[in-house]
Amino acid sequence: MVTIKDVARESGLAVGTISRYLNGASVKKQNRETIEQAIERLGYQRNTLARSMKTGKSMTIAVVVPQLANMFCMRVIESVERVLENYDYSVIVTDCNGMENRQTEKITMLKNRMVDGFVLMPTGSDAQKVRDAAGDVPVVLIDRLMDLPIFDSVVVNNCEATYDMVGRAVAQGIRKIGMIEGPQDIYSARERLRGFNMALGDYQLENTYHVRGAYSAQSGYDAMKQLLGYDLDAVFVSNYEQTLGAIDAVSDSQADVTILGFDSIELVNTVKQPYLFISQPVEAIGKRAAELLLARIRDPDKEFVNLVLKI
Repeated sequence: MVTIKDVARESGLAVGTISRYLNGASVKKQNRETIEQAIERLGYQRNTLARSMKTGKSMTIAVVVPQLANMFCMRVIESVERVLENYDYSVIVTDCNGMENRQTEKITMLKNRMVDGFVLMPTGSDAQKVRDAAGDVPVVLIDRLMDLPIFDSVVVNNCEATYDMVGRAVAQGIRKIGMIEGPQDIYSARERLRGFNMALGDYQLENTYHVRGAYSAQSGYDAMKQLLGYDLDAVFVSNYEQTLGAIDAVSDSQADVTILGFDSIELVNTVKQPYLFISQPVEAIGKRAAELLLARIRDPDKEFVNLVLKI
């Protein structure tokens, strides 16, 4: 059986350094890489249960999102996991099907399983409810803010990005622009609507048409079908799933409408209709969320941080 002493001998580092690394403490990058290479060569198996009993940490982080089928969620999760695995954390991923009570149940269940922290794309805005469910386990929000600033968070400048998108459309001679809104109980959807309305006023555009829908492809399809009856030059669509549906609706009708999509760069080479898009820095969102959570685990009493990433 391979032991810590064997890993120390193979790596040329002290047993104490190996132990600190295995127990989740910070070590120099060069030493971490040397240890990981030695572990891989020797096939050393870490005793996670014993380490958890010794340190009081499970070395597990929970990621809770509204829908696992959501492309944005999956890309953020991938980025979060990539960072955390460098610090020997495992990741549990679950969704709440967009239901706030289900979210509370999942957080409580995972807290009872002794996860060390949560990365949460929240459903609902009641921060205290999340805090009560998580207890003293650190929580970092992604994409959406809640009603109290009691968590670290990473969001993008949704309002400004939407405003700039409308400006790009206007620069191409587009004047009549409709919008497929997202659910207004979601922070990012409210911010995108705010940016859109600001642009309408500042660019003195015609009174336009809005349809509010869910964040789903079917909702995007149905909303676009309604908007196609109003002789619009373009339609701003609030998220990736809605954009998929909106594109299908335009394709079915063969209408001459420019689609302004949010977070849908993957569609650029497949869409036949005129198309402009906003691409969120998904990898950076996940990376910074993981870094904030690690910092919060190390220092539970530090001030809360709200990072706003520019698109």
